[in-house]
Amino acid sequence: GPRGTVVCFEANPRTFRYLARNIARNRCANVIAENLAVGRETGEIRIDTGARNVGEVHVATESGRGEAVPMVSLDDYCERHGIGRVDYIKIDVEGFEASVLAGAERVIADNPDILVQTEYEPAHLARYGDPTGLARRLQAQGLSPFALGWADGSPEALGTLEGYRGEIVWSRRDLTKGSASPVD
Repeated sequence: GPRGTVVCFEANPRTFRYLARNIARNRCANVIAENLAVGRETGEIRIDTGARNVGEVHVATESGRGEAVPMVSLDDYCERHGIGRVDYIKIDVEGFEASVLAGAERVIADNPDILVQTEYEPAHLARYGDPTGLARRLQAQGLSPFALGWADGSPEALGTLEGYRGEIVWSRRDLTKGSASPVD
């Protein structure tokens, strides 16, 4: 809402320029755009663009390949900018989600009502290690997975992730109870 602040991280310089223009054109005064990758630690990382889709950017897995970009952990960023309360984190980084979450452990621990939305695609997660690591990391922090219905966004508890692919909202509370939408 108008009282909240949204911080957007976009590692790809080309896509970041589109993001910055959209924010300016729409006069989104409460949106901050950062041309940074997000990961386990603050430093630098290399990104690689998909051959068929320039919008499909992922962290390079081959040494020396791709473009070097600055990276920050969410824990470091929030500490440096005095951000204490975080309500919602949305992550879609083509399989690098576990690394982003490793750099957000303090933020997630310090915000008991936080919702974390991730893309869940085992083939992408396998690019960076164990595809089950994402779920284990979030469940270890007391978060449970919920799928959102396509028609109305209503949450459905996911008992298992086996065979599932798509968006997941992770929460410490049961999103299926009550009338509040997880994105309110």
